[in-house]
Amino acid sequence: MPQPRPRFRTDGKRIFSYRTKADSTYRNNLQTLLKLAYSGGPIDAPVGIEVIFYLPKPKKPRFETPAVKPDIDNYLKALFDAMNGIIFVDDARIVRVIAEKAYGRPSIDLKLFL
Repeated sequence: MPQPRPRFRTDGKRIFSYRTKADSTYRNNLQTLLKLAYSGGPIDAPVGIEVIFYLPKPKKPRFETPAVKPDIDNYLKALFDAMNGIIFVDDARIVRVIAEKAYGRPSIDLKLFL
């Protein structure tokens, strides 16, 4: 799921930002899977990431590859935010990214390089 735009509400005096239920559910599920797949502590060193986001193929795709919305950077942002505190101390530790969208069974392939 790509990172959605922030949502805002007001009580008349203050403005609050919040996450949608779908965004919160996705993040919680992704964090649970990350914790199951990764048994070490958060990495506090420069790290590189290679990631492939597999998307379902439409019946009549416009392109051979998914060169359509949602944008890959929104997928990356959602993934990196979910990885904070689990895979690495902070996503500021990421120094190199190789990312791709491909058609296939909806999933994420992820490799880390130290």
